Amino acid sequence: MAKMKTVFQGRLFTIKQWPVRMPDGTTINFERAIRVPTVMVLPLDHRGHLWLTREYQRRSRGARVSMVMGRVEKGESPRRAANRELQEEAGVRASQLTQLRQMGKNDTLEWVTTYFVATGLKPSRLQGDSDEHIVVTPVPLATAFRWALDGTVNEPFLVLGILMLYRERQKFLRLARVAARQRTRYTPTKRKHL
Repeated sequence: MAKMKTVFQGRLFTIKQWPVRMPDGTTINFERAIRVPTVMVLPLDHRGHLWLTREYQRRSRGARVSMVMGRVEKGESPRRAANRELQEEAGVRASQLTQLRQMGKNDTLEWVTTYFVATGLKPSRLQGDSDEHIVVTPVPLATAFRWALDGTVNEPFLVLGILMLYRERQKFLRLARVAARQRTRYTPTKRKHL
């Protein structure tokens, strides 16, 4: 196989290209997009509420329902990135972060994405990105599941996260309740309807 050549280097994506000789003798350029690793965090409180976010997006000129998420900085582990993003976007840290799943590579896209469930939520705010305008809203997990099925929530990564969490809900609800008994329970003071 020929050596990959970088044809684009951006803030989030790198595009690599390489020539491949086909059986008929022709040469075709193949490409692969490589994205900075990302964490997706599903905060679950002691009441069984999933903390969803509403974030303003410039491209769509409106807000979208999403989850706590962000890139893993250079030298940072996914677990550390998840707790940092929780503090920046939701104003809490988790006493327990459980990795739900890690996904990442196919022939054309390399994007390592790690899902975490956060329980034992405790107030702790870090300054986030200046272009992020995020409001956190706790939603009963059963409602979030219904929204994932009926299309109310249509961001693919969030739908997948909700479905994976809901499948193992008993385990994670138990963890959230145990963590709440060990710590002071925390509920965000600012609630807005999604």
